[in-house]
Amino acid sequence: FNSEVNEKKCNSAINSDISLPYEWNNIGVFSEKLIIDLENNGYTPGIVREWGVPESQIRQRLIIENARQKGK
Repeated sequence: FNSEVNEKKCNSAINSDISLPYEWNNIGVFSEKLIIDLENNGYTPGIVREWGVPESQIRQRLIIENARQKGK
C-alpha cells in the first residue's frame, strides 16, 4: 500500500510539471498560478516575452499593466 501511495505522489508531481504549457516554460515562467493569472488577463507567452523581464518581475509587471488598462 505504501509503495502505491508513493507512486501516486510521484506521478502527480510529474504530471503537474507536464501540465504547464510548454510555451510558458520556454520563456522561463514556471509558476502555475502566475500562468493562470496572465492568461486570465489576456497575456500570451509572446506578449510576456516582449517584456524582457525574469519570472520574479513578471507578477509586478502584470500589476502595472492591469493598472494602466484600468486608467484608460
